[in-house]
Amino acid sequence: MENPAGDTGETKDDVSDKQKSATGGEYVIKTGAQEVAIEPLKLETNLPTSETIDFTVIYNKNKYDVQFPLDDNVGQLKKHLEDVIGIPYSLQKVMIKGLAKDERTLRELGVTKGAKVMVVGSKLNDVLAVSTPSTQDVADEKTNTSSTKEPFCKQKMHRKVLDKGIPDDVMPGIKDTKEALPPFPLVGMLNK
Repeated sequence: MENPAGDTGETKDDVSDKQKSATGGEYVIKTGAQEVAIEPLKLETNLPTSETIDFTVIYNKNKYDVQFPLDDNVGQLKKHLEDVIGIPYSLQKVMIKGLAKDERTLRELGVTKGAKVMVVGSKLNDVLAVSTPSTQDVADEKTNTSSTKEPFCKQKMHRKVLDKGIPDDVMPGIKDTKEALPPFPLVGMLNK
């Protein structure tokens, strides 16, 4: 029984007649006399395809070729380099025309193909190996330096001048007095 609109009377629930054709992934619904082609909904996300760039990372006189997205920031580069060179993220300093801040992108910093990026940093073991001086060592050092003040006549630089002899045109000085500078140029002064 066919109605005037050309419908064969089949319902929408008759999904068993759906067939996927071999050409292009479109669905065909057979409704008796008519075949209706329905294309599947394509959810294409237009994510920005990030442009990658090849550059050289120099760390500890070793060169590493790195390929990295140009629009990623320096912080992400540091995380990537942590696996490559073995330096923890927090102990790295990346130099791209000066010290690069973590939030700046490589594009903003002007990184181009074949650019050289320098990384400065220490391995965690090296940092832990450096021991901090104890408070007793610091106190001992202060007492040694303060108690061993030598008079000028016994210091090495002054002793050299005295061994050569007193210069001819030296101005006389008086011990424990302070004199103002004279209005004429000083003479008899020696440089190191």
